[in-house]
Amino acid sequence: MQRIAMIVAIALVIITACGPPIPGPTTTDTVRTVTIFYTSDEEGYLEPIQTGSNTLGGAANLLAALRQRGYDPDGDDALLLSGGDMWTGPAISSWFQGASTVQVFNRMGYDAAAVGNHDLDFSQEVLLANADAAAFPFLTANVTRADTGAWPKFAQPYVIREVTGGQVAIVGLTTTPTPRLVTSAHVEGRAFGEYADALRRVVPQARAEGADLVVVVAHVSPSELEVLAPVAAELS
Repeated sequence: MQRIAMIVAIALVIITACGPPIPGPTTTDTVRTVTIFYTSDEEGYLEPIQTGSNTLGGAANLLAALRQRGYDPDGDDALLLSGGDMWTGPAISSWFQGASTVQVFNRMGYDAAAVGNHDLDFSQEVLLANADAAAFPFLTANVTRADTGAWPKFAQPYVIREVTGGQVAIVGLTTTPTPRLVTSAHVEGRAFGEYADALRRVVPQARAEGADLVVVVAHVSPSELEVLAPVAAELS
């Protein structure tokens, strides 16, 4: 995916949401607001970058910007999500194979992260070690074992979080060209399935577990996400 320091990007939008139509409020309705803070392609850029007179990015600057917009790492009224490609960028990130990014994201209070293609740059074993060290889950609903269809140990298809008293399911998707983008040994034994098939498989499961809202955080190109809009409508 695009190799730029997008850790400075903050989006207060849902990537893809599947849910029942929200009726207009009445005297008995409870109206909840869910705020989503989103970054993607952070690629290990934890330190700010100086470009001329401008200072760009950096985890500390990002957290300060998030706090200015109301984010509280200990609060329960917002989600902080990553779209994946969490590491592989500056030399320090590659040297520690993503461990430094995980430590910082833990402190920042990330709720979940999609698995991106660069997150497999250092092998499935390294990804599993980073997942074990993370205080938040790595998510991918379309990456499975090629032989059994089971989920990989380094990720789960979705997680359900309580936000402002409601149950929000977060589903992850990983870009299907990943086997062409990383060393073949790093994806050995893995199948990268179609996004729509994965959503049709896991969204009903999340609904059955009580999810009021389903959010998809995807390491997927915008054009491919647009194609998934009818699937979101189908599953709502």
